[in-house]
Amino acid sequence: MKMLITKQVIILTILLTSAAFCAKWEKLGKFNGNEHFEYRVNSTDHRGEHSMIYILDIKPAGEDYEVSYTTKGKLTKSELGLETAFGLWGAYGISLNMVVLNPMYMAFFPQLELQVGEKMSFFGAGLMKVVGEETIAGIKGYKVEFYQTQNGEEKLVSEMTINPEIPLPLKSKIENSEALLQVYRKN
Repeated sequence: MKMLITKQVIILTILLTSAAFCAKWEKLGKFNGNEHFEYRVNSTDHRGEHSMIYILDIKPAGEDYEVSYTTKGKLTKSELGLETAFGLWGAYGISLNMVVLNPMYMAFFPQLELQVGEKMSFFGAGLMKVVGEETIAGIKGYKVEFYQTQNGEEKLVSEMTINPEIPLPLKSKIENSEALLQVYRKN
């Protein structure tokens, strides 16, 4: 009897310990209200390579919050026009939110166990795989790849590096665009 109880305690300890290390991205989009994010965003299209800086600042303002967005980059004289009046991404084509945080996958992240080797299929539309860990801007995160089946083969369509304690990804790649966190701080 004592041996059986000892085995049960060991098994329970192993299960609880391993469950504690399997994080999920529950903080996705849940800002603390006092944060600074700075990304370098690189993109390539038929006109060539583009690079810009995207900054998101969230600060308390009494009972509310002051939120500011800044995009910084260089354009040629011929690129100046109406599409640049509301942010540089208008000049580059792809929407900034698609590069930093592709909404197509957001419903699945809170369900994905962040542990290297973990996989999750979503409704036959694709597969998410946690393939490793990497450090971006001094912050350790999990590298997640997204695959879709095309012509009977799995094709890598997007990837993100995420830290479960930070509400935005450390790195995001989709098609010919990449957003790479340069600075994250709680103000």
